Amino acid sequence: MSDTSMREAFIRLRSEFHEICKGRIEELQSQMAVLQSDAEGAERVAALEAMRREAHTIAGSSGTYGYADVSRSARALEEFCNSIASCEEGRFGDATLAELTEIYGNLLSDADRMFADPEIGIVPF
Repeated sequence: MSDTSMREAFIRLRSEFHEICKGRIEELQSQMAVLQSDAEGAERVAALEAMRREAHTIAGSSGTYGYADVSRSARALEEFCNSIASCEEGRFGDATLAELTEIYGNLLSDADRMFADPEIGIVPF
């Protein structure tokens, strides 16, 4: 396979990744809404774990497709979710929620830039 055809195949796959990533971002938004609501106990724990998983997946796949900024901000969200996962029944204070909201917002900003200009990513061919 020539470099040109590899590049074209990569670009097609990356386009599919954008669509999948949009769905993952929507899932993050849903889970963040749960955490910002009056939800308690198991619902909050499940929302935090779902956010961690989605962030983990976005971090890995966006790095694969050449979007280092998205990968870094998703990894930061994943790590923060891990750090607060031990809070009993998903209870954490306003300062922790504010920090989670900021880290989540950074990911949304980076993802918005990626969706607005898919060419910002590095193509390795």
